[in-house]
Amino acid sequence: MEFIKKYGIYIICILCLVFFTQNRQPDSKKKLDGIAYIKEQENLEVDNFSKKMNQLHNEEIKAAAKKGIVDVFSYFHDFVLMGDSRTMGYSTYGFLEESRVLADSGNTVYSITDYLDQLDALKVHYIFFSYGVNDLVSNLDALDGGFDGLYENQIKEALKHCPKDVHVYVNSIIPASEETTEANEEWKKVDAYNKKIKKMCERNGWTYIDNNQISNNGKADIYAGDGIHFESSFYKTWALNMLPLEDLS
Repeated sequence: MEFIKKYGIYIICILCLVFFTQNRQPDSKKKLDGIAYIKEQENLEVDNFSKKMNQLHNEEIKAAAKKGIVDVFSYFHDFVLMGDSRTMGYSTYGFLEESRVLADSGNTVYSITDYLDQLDALKVHYIFFSYGVNDLVSNLDALDGGFDGLYENQIKEALKHCPKDVHVYVNSIIPASEETTEANEEWKKVDAYNKKIKKMCERNGWTYIDNNQISNNGKADIYAGDGIHFESSFYKTWALNMLPLEDLS
């Protein structure tokens, strides 16, 4: 009893301090969490606004390009486009610089590693791939690892010769004309190949460019006489679908 009388006031003070501290800290933490939450929401609003503005900007540019008001090809910079004879059209018709269109007749995904010296020299930050014509005919999907496995390994080899922050875009295979598809069994495999390309992109974080909506369902107006290659007028449509304006503008 003597102890309580002598030190009671101190004990009460200590208990009050402990109680106050324990109940005060959660309030402070809640306040800090609340501030962080508000700032997070503000950042999200800014990001969403920026995305909406970019989307609007991109739509305006694409609409203007379709009307011929702006040159869609002028938005391609610091890039390289790799592919086959279809891809060659971008340089053959004079739309893009020949030095940045690494493509040739007969090229398959095997050909990607033929251009490593050019990639070393160019040091591009945007690389586009577009193969399929000769890959289908050669039935590369029958090889060990499949078409997508080979394609994936070849792209990874190419990326070793590009800056680490390079952006990778892979085109889906545009089908041949209806007549050519009916006459050639290999062209009926386009959808199966494209599914493999899409999954390849997903597992590597690469951008898959879906060209199905611009192929006009195999109608003849976009194709040259062989039903495989394209009229020059189609390249602007293809470029518009391929162009990632949010990155390149």
